[in-house]
Amino acid sequence: MKVFNIRKTSARWHCLFGIALLLTGCARDPNVRKLGFVHKGDQYFGKAEYREALISYSRAIQIDPRFTQAYYKAAQCQLRLFDRQAAFLSLSRVVDLQPDYWPAQLDLGKLALAGRDGKEAKRRAELILSGNPTNVDAHILLADAEAALGAQDDAVKQAQAAVALAPQRADVHLNLGLQQQRAGLMADAEASFEQARSLEPAAVDAYMALGQLYESQRRWSDAQNQFDSAIRVAPNNVLPRSALVSLWMSQGQLQLAEKVAQDAKAQLPNDPAAYQMLGNVYIGENEPQKAILEFQQLEKEHPKDLSVQKTLAQLLLSARRPAEASTVIQSILRSAPQDLQALFLKSELELQNRNWDGAIATLQRVVQGSPQNDMAHFLLGSAMDGKGDHTLAEQEWRTSVQLQPRNLQAWHALAANAEARSDWSDLESIGSDMQKQMPNVPEGYLYHATARLNQGDPATAEADLKSLMQQNPKSPLPYVKLAQLRASQNRWSDAESFYNQALSLDPNSAQAIQGLADVRLAENRPADATRFLAEQVQENPGSSTLYTIQGNVFLRSKQFPLAEQALSHALQLDPTNLSARTLLGEVHVALNQRDLAVEDYKKALELAPQDINLYIALGSLYEQAANWKLAQDTYQQAHNLQPDNPFAANNLAYMMIEHGGDANAALALAQTARKGLPNLPNSADTLGWAYYHVGAYSAAAPLLEAAARAKPNNQIYCFHLGMAYQKLNDPRRARIELQKAITVDPQSPTAELARQAINHIAAS
Repeated sequence: MKVFNIRKTSARWHCLFGIALLLTGCARDPNVRKLGFVHKGDQYFGKAEYREALISYSRAIQIDPRFTQAYYKAAQCQLRLFDRQAAFLSLSRVVDLQPDYWPAQLDLGKLALAGRDGKEAKRRAELILSGNPTNVDAHILLADAEAALGAQDDAVKQAQAAVALAPQRADVHLNLGLQQQRAGLMADAEASFEQARSLEPAAVDAYMALGQLYESQRRWSDAQNQFDSAIRVAPNNVLPRSALVSLWMSQGQLQLAEKVAQDAKAQLPNDPAAYQMLGNVYIGENEPQKAILEFQQLEKEHPKDLSVQKTLAQLLLSARRPAEASTVIQSILRSAPQDLQALFLKSELELQNRNWDGAIATLQRVVQGSPQNDMAHFLLGSAMDGKGDHTLAEQEWRTSVQLQPRNLQAWHALAANAEARSDWSDLESIGSDMQKQMPNVPEGYLYHATARLNQGDPATAEADLKSLMQQNPKSPLPYVKLAQLRASQNRWSDAESFYNQALSLDPNSAQAIQGLADVRLAENRPADATRFLAEQVQENPGSSTLYTIQGNVFLRSKQFPLAEQALSHALQLDPTNLSARTLLGEVHVALNQRDLAVEDYKKALELAPQDINLYIALGSLYEQAANWKLAQDTYQQAHNLQPDNPFAANNLAYMMIEHGGDANAALALAQTARKGLPNLPNSADTLGWAYYHVGAYSAAAPLLEAAARAKPNNQIYCFHLGMAYQKLNDPRRARIELQKAITVDPQSPTAELARQAINHIAAS
């Protein structure tokens, strides 16, 4: 039997117990735990597993909210995950806790520079240098900031200071070369890049910089040599191959560009940028069918690469192949239901299909997830505009240009909205803002000129157009607009001269051709106008636009059969020519071929289902045919699309009054119409007649009087006014107006109603 040494055993247990307590204490020590999470985060970071690393650093921050090192490391993860906003917040927390944490200040400066805030980048760089004047990276940041602010000489000086501090670092020579290149010091830039290459001959950056420098100087062979060298130095780096593709494409050597892309695809089969390069070449060559086929093949080879599917979806949308695009987009969203880019593509599909409600719902999800996405706000505005919510649409477009002042599509939408409302003050403001943001973009001057012209200030309009002419002497547009200005002043000779100058710059300018025909018509020279257009059509017999202009001239000169022939030919050449289809409807109305005109407007609405004017024209045709229900339904559709459209509101109100509709609803519509058309006799008559039908005769009479004064021979206006006077117990004036109505057309139904009213007055 073994005898245990109780004393030794007891000592051993005490020792083990002490170790256990020590380990437990360490595990509970917050400092040990936070360092453990940082260590684990560093391991993930070293394996490029940035999301996992970020989680570990975040847990360290939860333990110690003042742990600057963890905040900084978290920011490095966020930068690599392209979450700049989160990185900015993390870095800001670092410098709040420790202002002299220079790496964080440096990263904040770089973020400011990436956000085009040169002033803030400069402030950060100078702050670092005030506490650490030998900080090379701060000098580089300051050089880049000065360049962003346009102080190129100062940028070169700062880059030279960085070189003096670290002459053996290749990156400082690269930065100096870039600043010298921006300053136009090409020989100095070349020497700096060569020095960087000699310091790091195995790095691609210097080869790339030299190649791009040579390319900017059109030294094609030298540029090619540098890019080829970069490929040899780093065969797995896709950037030199991309640069070589761009070089060949800029020279029009498309086959050579395709060859480089094919080699990249074959030699780097697992690099997305490499295997997508050939498809992107086809996109750059404007070969959409080839690009679609290439990306369809890539989708099969790389089914998990969502970027391939997204590019394919965009190509299919651009090619107007919505059914195929829908299949691809649905596949993406099954894999990534919250992917904002995929949702954006879905919204584009919904807009193509005119699914306004669907597009609005989808885009609201996009802007919620990415509130700084200017294009999402623009498309959201377009969807709202399509639905008829013009006020909300304008708000979204304004948000879009606030986020991105160079978003031309949003500016154009705002301008079109202002023009549709005849809000010339707003259009003037839009033009001024565009001139400030984009002084080289012609539309700003054009919008401003249009606004000033409509506000009775042709001198300022002319100054805008002449400024535009000086900036773009080879553009026909300012000449066309100046010609239109002269035409508005009845200065036909000057207008013709400017139109001819526009045509000399662009022989196919439809605006100039239309303008020259208009001048001849205005000067009562219809034969000259038709002869001129015949010559234009003979030179370009395949142009649907020219036949449309010709048809319009025939219509205006009342040569209706010739107009019908020209417009029909325009539609044979291009069945989607909306102008030709609408004008043909007018021709058929003039020829009293109402059924054909109805079909024309229906087909036009298939091309432009949101065009309010087409609904109003179609409703008017139904009204002429005494098809009151179809007329009212059509006006109702127009009103639904654009509730503030005064013409739709006026016509719908009148139909409701005359054919048993709700008189109070008609009154509200008539008030909308009168507000939008305050000087039109028709709107005064409609509103007055609406007041009559709700029993407000005192309110009706002044409006009906205004309509009758403006058009004293209008039978309807006289009849309505006579009926109002009858209700106001003024039989003398009632008889006068009712007798006028009879005199205008004694055989009409209105005349018969007027006789009955006179008999009623006599009997009473």
